[in-house]
Amino acid sequence: MSMTAFLRRLSVETGFSTPSSPTSDRKDSTPPLSRGSISARESRSVIGGKNGRRSRLVQSIDSARRRFSLQHNGGIVNENGGSITEKIKRRRELGSLPDLLEKGGSTVVRSPQTRRVTVVDKPGQEKAHYTGQKGGRKGARKAVKRECSFSSLKEDSIESSSSISLNYKFDRCFPSFTHLILNRVDSSSSLPLGRLGDALGLCIRAAKMSADGVAKEFEFRPSAKDTSRSKSPGMIGRLSSFARSKNRSSLNEGNGKSAKRNLDDRPRKDLSREFSKCRENGETRLDLSQNDIASIPSSIRDLSQLTELFLYKNKLTALPSEIGALSNLRKLGLSENALTSLPDSLANLTQLETLDLRHNKLTEIPSVIYKLSSVETLWLRYNRIVSVGESIGDLQKVKMLDLRENKIHELPSSIGRLSQSLTVCLLSYNHLRSIPSELGECVELTQLDLQHNDIASLPDSIGKLVNLVRFGIRYNKLKTLPSSLENLTKLEEFIVESNHLAALPDGVLTSLPRVKTVNLSRNELTSFPGGGPMQFAAAVSINLEHNSITKVPIGIFSKASGLTKLNLKENELCSLPLDMGSWTSITELNLSTNQLKVLPDDIEKLTNLEVLILSNNQLRKLPSQIGNLMKLRELDLEENELESIPSEIGFLIHLSKLWLQSNKLVSLPRTIGSLASLQDLRIGENCLTSIPEEIGHIDTLKSLYLNDNSSLHNLPFELALCSSLEIMSIENCPLSQIPPEITAGGPSLVIQYLKMQGPYRGVLLNQ
Repeated sequence: MSMTAFLRRLSVETGFSTPSSPTSDRKDSTPPLSRGSISARESRSVIGGKNGRRSRLVQSIDSARRRFSLQHNGGIVNENGGSITEKIKRRRELGSLPDLLEKGGSTVVRSPQTRRVTVVDKPGQEKAHYTGQKGGRKGARKAVKRECSFSSLKEDSIESSSSISLNYKFDRCFPSFTHLILNRVDSSSSLPLGRLGDALGLCIRAAKMSADGVAKEFEFRPSAKDTSRSKSPGMIGRLSSFARSKNRSSLNEGNGKSAKRNLDDRPRKDLSREFSKCRENGETRLDLSQNDIASIPSSIRDLSQLTELFLYKNKLTALPSEIGALSNLRKLGLSENALTSLPDSLANLTQLETLDLRHNKLTEIPSVIYKLSSVETLWLRYNRIVSVGESIGDLQKVKMLDLRENKIHELPSSIGRLSQSLTVCLLSYNHLRSIPSELGECVELTQLDLQHNDIASLPDSIGKLVNLVRFGIRYNKLKTLPSSLENLTKLEEFIVESNHLAALPDGVLTSLPRVKTVNLSRNELTSFPGGGPMQFAAAVSINLEHNSITKVPIGIFSKASGLTKLNLKENELCSLPLDMGSWTSITELNLSTNQLKVLPDDIEKLTNLEVLILSNNQLRKLPSQIGNLMKLRELDLEENELESIPSEIGFLIHLSKLWLQSNKLVSLPRTIGSLASLQDLRIGENCLTSIPEEIGHIDTLKSLYLNDNSSLHNLPFELALCSSLEIMSIENCPLSQIPPEITAGGPSLVIQYLKMQGPYRGVLLNQ
């Protein structure tokens, strides 16, 4: 069948031929609406509806054509149902919403009384100005200023939703009214169905308020389904940004500038007024955050009653010395400014308990801070501090010290003087090469974060920190760990990821009875840690990814009755232990990127398994017992040497993801049609010669990857029954039994062809 014949047949049998427009009661009949064959996008929207039913979109279009007939030569219908007689000289189809808004600069109104859509463009009333676009699609575009009236608009006449995407005609020569015609589905626009009305309503309301002098922010949030497809804001995002912007210039203008203008236009607090109000009312809390304050007036000294002062997100480069007069201050928030120093008068704040200096430009800890003996919480994260002074030990009351994300190379030994107060010490993302042994004197520590540094070794005194619950030493350069770690019996996590450890001290994990999370990934381990089954007795999650382990000892997890997640990815395992069936509590098992050639039959005993990842191994077949894993949701078998899949896979009724890419599969079992929950099927890069027709039974299938099957010449007609299918990849598949004109049109047209040619054509089109 030729491409032309196919499209003609498709147009007739699906009801896409355009009916004549209804005639009006006037002398001249309404001009017929434009006709045309459907595009791939339109076909996907119409024929690809759920359960094969005729899409509501087509019904909406047919209904719209009956309602929105253009009455001309006798008048144009306005938003109140009346008419204005005037000769229309010329009409021109412009195509899509962007063209309408950019070229016409008009406002769209839909009246619930007449159920008609009108473009309002009345000169001589209250106007809102913006720059539009004028010119043909292919011609040069020139910015022109247009005026549009909003005085006659009423919010209650605006419908905020629409179920169809529109194509537009409007009369550029008619100065008072321009009628908007619903013509056909607009395949050139990227507007999501159901969101167009929201954007139009938003534009109208924002523009009207701008004309009336009312400042109000509107925010248009697409649904999760819309946003999941693309990170780009698309036309809807640009519409909402265009409507919100104060000085609208073009729909093609980026959202960033508009958002920045809105932020800059936000009303700022007058400091003198705020100070006076605070003083007169005797307020003890003052928040001046996000006000673009570059300096604090000296009159702040009059607010001595303040106990809390917040100046977050301003433009402060310095503080006035008068701030030292706030003798009752307990909390001072100065984060996200540009401070490089602090005044010495800050030492007068003898009651200060919390000082927040995060995200500033300090290159050292100001000496005045060491004089704040009452400080309990000190935030200095994300500055440019290169060293910590010996006077840090003078902060005898400090409980929480945050120095993360600086450039600190070493800690002073005086830090050990904080032994009676310090409970949380955060030092991650610095350049520390060693830890002073005096840190072990801080026995009250419950959290010690040393992650992402250059530490090569830990002092034995670290074992004195018996109250530690969390100890972060990931991403360092540790080659060994001190045996004294066995004294940290309150640890709940043992995470030493990304170091250079070749082994752990014998029995160190056995001595930590509360550890539930064990992460030894990305090290240089060649075997499991010594300590036997008891070392994992309390473990819930074990991660040994990216090591060089060659064997899993028999019985190593026999005591791990609560183990649910086991990650052995990227090791050198050639086989699995014979007692693998005892891992009955595991729900997620990752064995990818190893050298496994067979799976033990005992795998059937892992009845709680929900996720099984076996990609990038050397498996040639799967045991039929895999069908007993009834709770399995995800099965990843990519990049193996599988030649067949057991028919028992059909018992996995909860399986939603099945990845079989890059194997040697010649066929799939017919039982694949029993996978009632399957959503993602990837069988590309194989040697498949056919797809079982039972695939049409999988109503839940959303994505199907068939790419790079060089022997796949045809597809089953039943594939068209997969009513939920959204993504289909057929790249590098010959599909020689399908006309090349069809395959050239992509997966959407292929599905349409299968529907038209298959035995279910009548059912699909009449449902």
